[in-house]
Amino acid sequence: MAASSIGSDIISSLGIGVYNPKSIAEALANAETIGRKSSIEESKSKLTNKLTAYNTVTNALQGLKVGLSDLSKISSFSQKSLNSSDATTVSASMTSAATAGTYEVLVAQRAVAHSIATTGMSSQTTSIGSGTLTLSIGGYSHAITIGAANDSLTGIKDSIIYSKMG
Repeated sequence: MAASSIGSDIISSLGIGVYNPKSIAEALANAETIGRKSSIEESKSKLTNKLTAYNTVTNALQGLKVGLSDLSKISSFSQKSLNSSDATTVSASMTSAATAGTYEVLVAQRAVAHSIATTGMSSQTTSIGSGTLTLSIGGYSHAITIGAANDSLTGIKDSIIYSKMG
C-alpha cells in the first residue's frame, strides 16, 4: 500500500472526506474578494450620496445667485408703480419725478350729470330765443350771449365748444 493511499484512508475514516486543495483555494479567494467588493460598493454608495448632495447645494446656490442678482441694481429699489383698487372710480398717472410712497384717495361722492328737463325741441336747429347763458364750473363762470347766429341747440353747443369751456 502506498503512503498517499494510507493518508487518504485515514482522512476518509475520520469523516473529513476527500481533500481538495483547489476548492479550498477558490473558497478562500472568494471570501477575500467578497469582503473587498463589499467595501468598494459601500465607498461607491457614499461617494454617490456626497455627489448628489453637492449638486443639490450647487443648484440651490445658483438659484439664490439669480434671485439676488437684481438686488445689485439700484433700479430694483427705485421702481415705482401706480395701482388703483377700482380704476372705474379713480385713475391716475405719474411721472418719473413722482415721490415714492403709498397714497390713499378717499372718494366721498361720485359726480353725477346735471340736467334740466324741458318740453323738448322739434329739431336741433329750432330757434330758442335770445339772451345770456351763464355756465359755472367750480369757481369759474362764463357768459355766452345767445343771438340770431346761435339761437338753436346746435348754435349753443358750438358756442360752448368755441369758448374753450367744455
